[in-house]
Amino acid sequence: MKKPPLQDERELARIGAESAESALSLLVDRTVEMGEVTVHAAPPVGAPTPAEWDCGVMFELEGALDAWVALLLRSEQRDRLVEHMLGPQAAAMGEIAVESALMEIANIVASHVASGIADALGERLLPSVPMLGEEFTEPVSLS
Repeated sequence: MKKPPLQDERELARIGAESAESALSLLVDRTVEMGEVTVHAAPPVGAPTPAEWDCGVMFELEGALDAWVALLLRSEQRDRLVEHMLGPQAAAMGEIAVESALMEIANIVASHVASGIADALGERLLPSVPMLGEEFTEPVSLS
């Protein structure tokens, strides 16, 4: 598989992020604005450290590109997002329900990233099964 030049990688990442932003905005029924889009072959110096994030769901993109997508959240963001999806009873539903909701939300976001990039390339690109970022999270529970 031919690797696109870095400027093309940045543009593809921007396209994927815009698609995810749109999907997440519809999902939570409010405007979501993406931050700066960056592309790195490895974690950059000064990148957020694991301690700065409370949870993350990662996906490997399979097909036209070798890439990863991650949805990283702090606990307050995670709690609001899961409660929006499951309702005020989310905390009482237990860890498995919360993790399942979080991974489904991340799956929707990652699928839109993959679709946006695939459409731009005219190629096939699919996200893998979601992987909860256990190396920097404890079991997910609402605060």
